[in-house]
Amino acid sequence: RELGPAEGMGLREGGACIVDVREQSEWEQGRMEGAALMPRGQVFERSGELRTGRTVVVVWGSGNRSAQGRDILETAGFKTVSSMRGGMKAWQAQGYSVVTGP
Repeated sequence: RELGPAEGMGLREGGACIVDVREQSEWEQGRMEGAALMPRGQVFERSGELRTGRTVVVVWGSGNRSAQGRDILETAGFKTVSSMRGGMKAWQAQGYSVVTGP
C-alpha cells in the first residue's frame, strides 16, 4: 500500500499510472514525467478517468496526503493502488528527474 521512490520508479517504468494529487501550482513546480494531475479534492469524482485494472501510484509533495488519495481510489474500486512514501521530496532527494511548467 505504500512504497518508496525506487519502487515508484520501477512501477512507472512498467506502465503504472502516476497520479499527482497536489494542486496545479505545486504540480508545475516539479512532477514525475507522465504524471496525471488530479487534485486530491477531485480524485473521487475523476476516478473514472483511470482504468481500474491498471496499477496506480499516488504522489503528493511530501507523501502525507498521498495515502488519502490512495484510500479514495480504493473506495472507488481500484485494487492495485499505492501511495509513495515521502512524495516528490523523496523522489527528488533520490536524484530522479522532474518536469516543470504547465
